[in-house]
Amino acid sequence: MIKGCNMSNMQNIIKNLDELKTNIKSYYIGCAIANKRKELGFSVEETAHHLHISSQDLKLYETGEKELTPDILYNLSRFFNVNVSSFFTALSRASL
Repeated sequence: MIKGCNMSNMQNIIKNLDELKTNIKSYYIGCAIANKRKELGFSVEETAHHLHISSQDLKLYETGEKELTPDILYNLSRFFNVNVSSFFTALSRASL
C-alpha cells in the first residue's frame, strides 16, 4: 500500500471534491443571476431591497460565496420575470 493512501484520506478527497462541485455550481448560478440583474438594469441595492435581504448577501449569492435557497431563487425569478430554470442554463452546459 502506498504511504498516505488509506480509506480516511480517500473519504476526505471525495468530500473536498463534492464541496468543490457545490461551489462551482453556486458560482455558475450566481453569475447567471448577476448577468440577468445587469441586463434588466437593476442595481444590487434595488434587487436586494425587493428580496428583503442585504446588498452584501446578494453580492455573496452572485459570486457563489453563499449558497442560494429555493425561496430566494423563486423570488428572484418572479422579480426578473423569468423561469427559475433560466438560472441553470450555463450550469447544464458545464456538465457538472
